[in-house]
Amino acid sequence: DKAGDQLVRAVKSAKDLRMGDVFWTEAFRLDAEWVAHAVAAYKGAVCIQRTVLRTLLEAEVREVRPIALPALGGGVGG
Repeated sequence: DKAGDQLVRAVKSAKDLRMGDVFWTEAFRLDAEWVAHAVAAYKGAVCIQRTVLRTLLEAEVREVRPIALPALGGGVGG
């Protein structure tokens, strides 16, 4: 994929994450500075709400502009 193996390795290195957590990695070959990885459940609206809020708050701290939020809850967890 466009992001490359570096991003995949960075994601796999994350440990002890729970539903609602968000962790950040550099974007590597993507046309971005950061990638926020949200641990969200497809049918867990409260969990998705929590991850979006955490992502937006951290993006504000990092002064990330613009921000894109793709589909949540469609990753490795299904």
